Amino acid sequence: QPPAERMGLPALSPDARCSCDDEGGQHLEAYVSTIAIARRCAGEQADFELVASRWQSDERARKCVEDAARLIGQAAVSVVAVYDPEVIVVTGRFAACGKAALKPIEDALSGVRLMQSNQPEILVDGPGDLGEDGWEWVGVQGAGRLAIERNTSAEEPPGT
Repeated sequence: QPPAERMGLPALSPDARCSCDDEGGQHLEAYVSTIAIARRCAGEQADFELVASRWQSDERARKCVEDAARLIGQAAVSVVAVYDPEVIVVTGRFAACGKAALKPIEDALSGVRLMQSNQPEILVDGPGDLGEDGWEWVGVQGAGRLAIERNTSAEEPPGT
């Protein structure tokens, strides 16, 4: 069963396909990429910037963004359970929806507290902050921010 059906997220297309033409509908990109969100909301000629600008006032756009965020949240729970990151960065065009769009992700991660001592911080790195191809540099920027924070704090980080 594709994730949309398994999770009861009706705004996710049951026939979604990833850019690699995945037949089974199992790739996250097929459901939560900004292209997929825009197509579900407005059809083939969709523009994600338009969806992002009206997702809080338009019911269909809101449902598409929130269902995608719920699925991202479920994927994030798996990542947190395995890797226990301190920070999760949401970047790219999805970040144009702002921090409010991340509520379903935060809700999904709130259950992780039972397993981990700390819930990871969710940062929104909006479009333009890292440039057009900012997503390629998120890891580098995140590592840099973490290094600066750890080297300028008064306390030694655990495990050093």
